[in-house]
Amino acid sequence: MRDASCARVHLVRVTLGLALAALGEFACSDSAAPGRPEPPTELPGSAVQATELIVGRAAVGDRVFLLTDSSQLVTVAAPRMRVTRAQVVGLEEGESLWGLGALGDGSLWTLTTRTTLAQVSAEGAILRRIRLEQPHLGLYGWNDRLIYQSVDLDPPSPALACGPPGNGERAACGSLRTRRFAVPRAENWLLDLVACGASRGESLPCWFRDEASIDRVARDGGGERWRLAGVDEPDRAAIVAADTVAHPIWDAYIARDGNLWVLLTDTRTPQAREGKELARYAGDGRLVARVTLPQAARLILWATGDVCTLLGRPGGFARVRLP
Repeated sequence: MRDASCARVHLVRVTLGLALAALGEFACSDSAAPGRPEPPTELPGSAVQATELIVGRAAVGDRVFLLTDSSQLVTVAAPRMRVTRAQVVGLEEGESLWGLGALGDGSLWTLTTRTTLAQVSAEGAILRRIRLEQPHLGLYGWNDRLIYQSVDLDPPSPALACGPPGNGERAACGSLRTRRFAVPRAENWLLDLVACGASRGESLPCWFRDEASIDRVARDGGGERWRLAGVDEPDRAAIVAADTVAHPIWDAYIARDGNLWVLLTDTRTPQAREGKELARYAGDGRLVARVTLPQAARLILWATGDVCTLLGRPGGFARVRLP
C-alpha cells in the first residue's frame, strides 16, 4: 500500500484483469477512548491534489515521499511540512508507476511495469531499470531491503519476500501467507493483495485487505499477527464483488515507541475509500484510543507519543492528539 499504504488501499485495474490496491485515501467526535481526544489541528500547506491517486509511499528520515498516478514524486519534510514536487521523467511507452520503496541509503525504487524495477531520484529522474524475472503486484521498502509481492501461481506460500533491488536472493518476510479460495484466479489474487504501512519502530505493519489483523514484520524477517480489537472482519464476498471496497484497514503506522496507529474505514458505507476513524494501540496490542474523524484521511504521515499527523482531503495536513 499500495492512497499505503501504503498501502490505505484503493483498487485499480491493470492488465490481465489484475486488480491492485493503491495506498489508502482525513480520517473527531468521541469514540470508546479512555482519554478525551482533542479536535484536529489543521496545518498550512497541501501535498497532493484531490484528484491525484497516491500509488506509493516511502519514508527516509524526516521526509515522506508520495508517488502519484500523475507521475509526480511529492516530498513532505518535517517538522515544517515543507512540500516539493517533481515530475518523474523518462518513462517509456507502456510504463506507469506503481509502489514505492526506500532503502537505508536513501535510494528510492518503484515498479514501472509488472516486471520492471526502477530506481528514481528525489528530483524525479529514472536512474536505472532492472528487469525482474517474475511479475509483481506490490513493492515497499524496509531498512536496507525492498519488500516484494510477486504473483503467486501456487498458494499457499509466503506473501512477501525481502531482498536487494533486482533478482538477488530473497527471503520470506512476515507471517502472511497467500491463500487458495474457491474463486477464479484473478479474484484469488485480488483477495491476496498485501498492503504495508510505514514505521519508525522495530517492525513494519502489513495486512491483507480482507482481514482485521496486522502483521508486524520484524527486522529479522519474522512476523507477529495482531487481531485489531474492536474492528469487525469484512465481508469477503463483497470484496470480490466490488470494484472499490470498504476494507477495514486503510493505513497503519508503527511509531518509534512501538505504538500502532491505524486508519480505519467505515465498512458500513458501500465502496468506502478513505480513513474515517483513527485508532492507537499500545505495543502489547491493547486499544488505547479510537476516534471518528470529521473529515476523511488519506494516510498517516508521522506519529510521535500521542500525536499523529495525517494527510487529509483534499491533500492538506492535520494533527490529531489521542491521549
